Amino acid sequence: MRLIQLYKSRKYMLRILLSITLMTVIFLTCFSTLLYYASEKSVVRMQKDYNQAALAQVNYNISYMDEIAKNMVTSLFWDSEIIPLMSSDELQIFDLLSKLRRLNTLVTSSWYLDSIVVYNGPANKLYSGGNAKFKNPAGRQYLTLQASFRNGAGIRKLSLTPMNLSGGTDGVDTFSYVMYETLGPYKAGESALALTIKPEWLYNNMKLINDKALRSSYTLLMDGNGNVLRPDDRLALAPEELSRIAPKLAASNPGPGYSIMELDGEKQIVSYSRTVIPDWFVVSVQPYDTVIQNIQQIRQSAIGLTILFVVLSVVAAMIVTRGLYKPIQRLLQHIKTSQLADGVRTEKDELAFLTETYSHAAALALDMNAYKRDNRSIIRAYHLRQLILESASYTESQLKSADAMTGMNVYASGASFAVLTVTIDEWRQLSRLSPNADVQLIRFAILNIAEELLAAHYGCMGVEMRADHLVFLICAEHGGAECFNQLVPLLSDIQTAVSHYYKITISMAISGAFHDFRAISEHYHLTQHYLLYKLVFGRGAVIEPEMVKGNMENSSDSFPGELEKRLIEGLKAGDKELLETLLDKLMRHISTCNYDQIVSAITHMPVLLRQTLKEINVNRVQPMPVDLNLLSVQLLEMETLEDMQRLIRTVMLEICDQKKGGLDERNEILIETIKGIVQQNYQDMNLSLQSVSGMMKLSGDYIGRLFRKGESMSVADYINAVRIAKAQELLRGSKDSINEVMVKVGYANQSYFFKLFKKKLGCTPGEYRLKKSLSKGEAASEQDE
Repeated sequence: MRLIQLYKSRKYMLRILLSITLMTVIFLTCFSTLLYYASEKSVVRMQKDYNQAALAQVNYNISYMDEIAKNMVTSLFWDSEIIPLMSSDELQIFDLLSKLRRLNTLVTSSWYLDSIVVYNGPANKLYSGGNAKFKNPAGRQYLTLQASFRNGAGIRKLSLTPMNLSGGTDGVDTFSYVMYETLGPYKAGESALALTIKPEWLYNNMKLINDKALRSSYTLLMDGNGNVLRPDDRLALAPEELSRIAPKLAASNPGPGYSIMELDGEKQIVSYSRTVIPDWFVVSVQPYDTVIQNIQQIRQSAIGLTILFVVLSVVAAMIVTRGLYKPIQRLLQHIKTSQLADGVRTEKDELAFLTETYSHAAALALDMNAYKRDNRSIIRAYHLRQLILESASYTESQLKSADAMTGMNVYASGASFAVLTVTIDEWRQLSRLSPNADVQLIRFAILNIAEELLAAHYGCMGVEMRADHLVFLICAEHGGAECFNQLVPLLSDIQTAVSHYYKITISMAISGAFHDFRAISEHYHLTQHYLLYKLVFGRGAVIEPEMVKGNMENSSDSFPGELEKRLIEGLKAGDKELLETLLDKLMRHISTCNYDQIVSAITHMPVLLRQTLKEINVNRVQPMPVDLNLLSVQLLEMETLEDMQRLIRTVMLEICDQKKGGLDERNEILIETIKGIVQQNYQDMNLSLQSVSGMMKLSGDYIGRLFRKGESMSVADYINAVRIAKAQELLRGSKDSINEVMVKVGYANQSYFFKLFKKKLGCTPGEYRLKKSLSKGEAASEQDE
C-alpha cells in the first residue's frame, strides 16, 4: 500500500513507467501479430505447393494409364484375330470361343482393365472379355453400351470417356477407350473396339495419394459444371456446396489452380488441376483450420510469452524509473524549499510544476529587465531632447554626460552631424480616426524602422519631440563634406517601409552637415521651418536645404494685382476655362514664395471670393447660395497647395454654375412674358416682334434671339400659331362667318389667312368648318340611335 501511495504522489514517475510498459506491450503485440500472420501465410503457401504436387501425381497416373490404354486399344483394333469379331456376321463357335478366351486373358493380365468389348456393327452384337456384365445380351450394361454404339451418342475416338452404363445415381461407373476405323466423328452403327477401365483403380489411386500426401483432405473428380464423377464415401460437403467450385474450374488456366473458399460455413483450401479427360478436373478440398492447427498452438504460446515478458518488463521499468527519477526528485526538493515556488500552484505532474516555476521566475526576470530598460529609455530620451533643444547652452561637462547617456559620441573630434525631422502626413485625420494606442504604435514603429536603417551607415538616435513629429540626430564620426551622400536614399527606404507596413506617408526635412554640437538646436529649428514647405513639395517629400533656399529668399508680392483683377472679372463673367488658367498661374507663383507669403496669399483667396460674390449678388433678384464661411478654416487645415487649389477651384466652379443657373431662370421668365403678351393681344392686327419689344422695353433683336433659342421658333411664328389655334376654336364653336373669324383673330388679308390656315391644317377654313359640322352631326345621330 505504501508503495502504491508513493507512485501516486509521483505523477511524472508514473508517466515514465506507464510509457515504458505501454511501449513494450505495443511492440510485443505488433511483433507477435506480424509473426503469427507471416507464419500462417507461409504454412498456407507451403500446403498449396504440397497439394499441387499431389494433384500432379494423380494427374500423372491418369496420363500414364491413358497412354497405355491408347496403345493397347490401337494394337487390338488392328489385330488379325480381333478383326473378324468386328466384321463377320457369323463365326464358328470354336473360333469365337478361342477369340473370347484371348480377350479374357488380356483383361486378366492388365491391372487396370475391366473388360474388352468388341462391337460388330453389321450384326449389332457385342463380344467381350473380362467383366461378365457385357456378356449378357439382356443385361442393362450390355444394352446401354449397344445402344450407344448403335446411336453414336457419347462415342469419342481414343479418348478416356466417363460412362454410366448401370443407370444408377452413383455418378460414373465406367471409363472407356473406343477405337473405330473412321477418321472423323463416329458413325452410328460402325464397328468399334472399346476398353473399359476399372473405376475402382482410379478412385483407389486417388484415395491412396490423398491418405498419404493430403492428410485431413479429400480428393475427387469433377466436371466443369460441378458434378462429381463418383462421390467419395468420406465426402463431408453436400453436392450443392461442391457445385460452388465450378466457376473457379471454368475460369482456370490449363495449369493447376488454388483458392480459399467458404464452403458449408467453414473455410476450405481448394486445389484443382485439369486432367486428360476433357472438361474434367481432379480437386482437393482441405479444411483451413486443420492446415493452420500448428500455427494456432504457436499463437497461444506467443500470447503466454508476451504476458510473461510484459510482467518482467514492468518490474524492470519500475527499477529503471526510480533511477531516472532521482535527479528530478532532488531538484523538486531544492525548488520547494526556495522562494522560487511562491505563488505557483498546479495540479499536474512534477514537470508541470517545474515549468510553472520556471515561467514564473522568467516572467519576474523579464518584468525587472523591462523596468530597467524602460527607465534607461526614458532617461536617454530626456537627455536627447535636452540636447536638441538647448545644445547652445551646453558646457563640456554637460556634453560628456549627454554623450554617455545617449551613446551618440557627439564629443568625438572630427564628427559631422545632421538633424532629421520626420512628420506623419494627414496627422489630424489619423489622430482623430485612430485609437491613441494605434497612433503611439505607429510613432514607435517609425522610430525603430528609421534607427535600424540609418544605424547601418551612421550613428543615429531618435526621439519623439511632439505628437506630430520625431527628431533624429545623425552622426558621422569621420566625415567630410560628402559624408551624408547616402542619407537621402536611406530616407526613401524608410518612407517605403513605413508605407508598406502601415499604409501611411511621412515627410522629412534634413539639415545640412555641421561639426559643432552646439548648433544642434539651431539646425533642429531650421528643419522644422523646412517642413513648412511641405505645402509646396507635397506629402512624402524629403526636403533638403537647397530645395527651399529660393523660397526663403523670395520677397516678391505673393498675390499680383493683375492676377487678382482678372480673377474677379472671370468670376463675374462665369468663364470657367479662364478661371482655371488663372488659378494654375497663381498657384505656380505662390509655390515660389516664402512660407509667410504663401499663407498670406492663401488666406486672401476667401476674402477675394467673398467680396466678388457680394458684388455679383448686388444686381441679382435672388442672391447665389454659396457658403464661404468655412473656406478659410478648410484651407488652413490642408497640407499641400495642390489640395488648396482643388478646393478653391471647386468653389469657383460652384459660383459659375450658380451664376449660369440664375441667367437661365431670367431667360425663362422673359420667354413666358412674351407668350403672355401674344396670347393677350393676338386680336391686334399690328401685333409683331417690334410691338412686343416696345411693350417690354427691350431690344427686338435680343428678345427675338432669346425666344428662338428657348422655343425653337420665332416670335412671328408663335403669333401665327396662337391665331390659327383661336380661329379653329371659333370655326368649331361659333356661327361667325369666315371673314368675321379672320378679323377676330387679327388678320386683315383673307388670302394670307387662308394660306397660313391651309399650311397648318391642310385644308381651308370653310372645309375645316364643314368637316367638323359633319363629324358633329354623325356623333349626334349615333347618340339618338
